[in-house]
Amino acid sequence: MGWVKNPKKAMYNKVYHKTTFGLSDLFKSSKKRKKKVVNNKQQSILASNGKKQHTSKEYKEAGLVFMVLGAIFLFLFLPLGFFLFITGFITYIIGLLTANREKKKKVENYSPQIDTTVFRDDFLLMGTNYHQEEAEIAADFLSKGVHYFGKDNKSLKSYMLETYKPVYKYNKLKTVDVHLLPEPSNPHDKNAVKVLVNNIFVGYLPAMIATQVSSYISNPNYRYDAILTGRGGPYKTLNIETERVVSRKSDLTYYLDLTVWRLAKK
Repeated sequence: MGWVKNPKKAMYNKVYHKTTFGLSDLFKSSKKRKKKVVNNKQQSILASNGKKQHTSKEYKEAGLVFMVLGAIFLFLFLPLGFFLFITGFITYIIGLLTANREKKKKVENYSPQIDTTVFRDDFLLMGTNYHQEEAEIAADFLSKGVHYFGKDNKSLKSYMLETYKPVYKYNKLKTVDVHLLPEPSNPHDKNAVKVLVNNIFVGYLPAMIATQVSSYISNPNYRYDAILTGRGGPYKTLNIETERVVSRKSDLTYYLDLTVWRLAKK
């Protein structure tokens, strides 16, 4: 039989192992069991070797209790009272430190899911009066060449006799197709930001505004929405004495409604 010294014993062992099971079988079956789902809170507990993580509130509450007990025992048994008070004080300090740590962790882990506003204002653009020719070219583009509401002097006269209001060459100009261009090489202001419409200069952001937003304009983590409105230029009014329509000179002005957003982290 070769290596089998006792055939009867070998047969017995073979039958025995088929009809019985040991500890190894228990371990094998346990592997096939469905894994228990562990939530985030349980994971944090397991990660801390099963020890409960006390909150800053619990530390502070415990500290206050020990200090109150310590204050009472100072009059009854000085050594115990002193020990309780010091223990409570230290525990309370630990609570404060824990609170600061928790707050810092929340700030570090903060990841907004939506864009957040970092700037919002509307204002008059600067420097347009020194570039009236460019400003009017942009106005012609926005108005599609329609001046004085598209009315002739006769129609304007009737309107002005009723309202006593002048009529500007450019009215209700509006666009969202606005491009902001930082101008760091500007000798007067390194934070200067140009405002362009159809690649035509219409003005500068006011210096105070430019200081706040110039760093955001070219930053890929930010975006801006801008609404440009304009009105003015030469206007027509009515001479009351002669009841004739006359023209007067005036500057064209532009306003910008600007919102800057910080992009949400993805």
